[in-house]
Amino acid sequence: MPAPAGTEWRIVAGYNTGGHVGIDPHAIDIVRDDALTAGTPVLSPITGTVTWLSGSCVTLSAGDGFAVLLCHIFPTSGLQAGAPVVAGQIIGAVAPAGFAENNGLAHIHMAVHRTLGDGQLQSTVPFTGAYALEGRELPATDASHAYFGETFISTNSVKVQESVTDPAEPEEVSPDKTQEVAPAEPEAPPPPPPEPQFLHPGWNLVGWTGNTAIGEAVAPLAGSIDVVFAYDAAAQSFRRYAPDGSPQTNTLTTLQAGDGLLVHVTAPDGVEWFPPRVAQSQVVALTAGWNLVAWTGPRQAVGQAVIGLAEVLLGVYALDGESQQYHVYRPQGLEFLNDLEILEPGQGVWVQVRGATLWTPVESALASQLQAVVLGPGCLNIRPAPTTKNAPPLACLPEGTVVEPTGETALDANGDTWLYVRSDIYVGWVFAEFIAAFAVGDTIAGSASFYHPGLLGRPMYCGGAYDRLDPTIAAATAWPCGTHLRVWRGDRSVDVVVRDTGQLAPNRLDLSEAAFLQLGQLAEGVIPVRIEVLSAPATE
Repeated sequence: MPAPAGTEWRIVAGYNTGGHVGIDPHAIDIVRDDALTAGTPVLSPITGTVTWLSGSCVTLSAGDGFAVLLCHIFPTSGLQAGAPVVAGQIIGAVAPAGFAENNGLAHIHMAVHRTLGDGQLQSTVPFTGAYALEGRELPATDASHAYFGETFISTNSVKVQESVTDPAEPEEVSPDKTQEVAPAEPEAPPPPPPEPQFLHPGWNLVGWTGNTAIGEAVAPLAGSIDVVFAYDAAAQSFRRYAPDGSPQTNTLTTLQAGDGLLVHVTAPDGVEWFPPRVAQSQVVALTAGWNLVAWTGPRQAVGQAVIGLAEVLLGVYALDGESQQYHVYRPQGLEFLNDLEILEPGQGVWVQVRGATLWTPVESALASQLQAVVLGPGCLNIRPAPTTKNAPPLACLPEGTVVEPTGETALDANGDTWLYVRSDIYVGWVFAEFIAAFAVGDTIAGSASFYHPGLLGRPMYCGGAYDRLDPTIAAATAWPCGTHLRVWRGDRSVDVVVRDTGQLAPNRLDLSEAAFLQLGQLAEGVIPVRIEVLSAPATE
């Protein structure tokens, strides 16, 4: 089992369920019976290699032609495809309900697939033979919801991966030879002290970035405040702490990293406070509705800071302690009403979202990165001036070329829009009509179809041969080779990589049959989808 020894698990979705069809009829969904499932460490069930991973799934192979797929988890930071693993090594944690595409139930999706290597999954096989679960076989069957309710106790022991080398023989020291003692490593300098934060008389909205008892956190403010509020997003209600309050009324007892706080200051001249220093960006979980949280990323324009929230974001609100007025940013709001422009490290903010998501601070360089791709067909001329007259092309950029718009635009005599862009070699002007801009985190409306069966085994534009059972294959013209996309249909999604192109509209995707089946039935032909850009391809 992919969990620590002694933990108790139960199958809540077995073979041949509504979600376990197509290439994975033998998959199972498991939950923990003896404690909360969310947050449970996920352990490698085999010794082998990581063959593929995404933000919510990992595949592991022992090199025997099969791969174990584990989904709805948060993989351990630093885990990479190609890395060796040993049975019992921690490779992640079970995601909370509403995250990692788990459809509102914290659980592990587990299956054993035939594989061609390089993360290419084929149909599942039952948990039998070498892949029996805790020694118990689950043979193939046509029964619906097979093995539902079966329970298991894991025997997997947590191991830490260490380099395996032969211990060196100790060197013999002769009596007339003194051993050299390596100089001690210099001690690391102490971390800089936290920056003071001035709290104005009245209400202040601040962020907290450590795990601390509330009494200890506000002790330096004794005599200067009368109440502190935090917000329980799950219950959509406040928790409070008053220094002179009773245990019955003080429902706020501890502060967690990422909490936002409303602090009421009674000192007429205000007071300085030293909350924990923001050492690094922290991921903050958001629940549908209102959330009072801390911004833990770098100083950043709010529009860049919320790129990862895409379409779930309704608004961000920050309180100006000096004026006691709120400033607001709404992605669909009128520009002149959006008066919140910058987020500071450690700042507390209200965030309103449509659905549960994770707010992951993105570094400024990535958040501000806007790219575009040449759509084709054919190549696109890049010119030294925004006109076709007396401006011979510098070059013709091939279809799929990634360029960086500078933000400078112009209209020619015909009223056509030109954009000033940079490629890896050239800088110049191109027709706006023939490029499509995108940024990491973008989500756009589109449609998806699937490859014709006659293309099975044919070479793809970006390399490799088409495999209808590979759920990561997509063809597109609006994004270059190597772009990672998440394709949504309602609350169902599939992660794909652009590996091919074709005669497709800019917002149209062709998916492998395996990828399409995760969103609908082949008989539907073409389906409406939302397309999210997860990461752009690496450029020189």
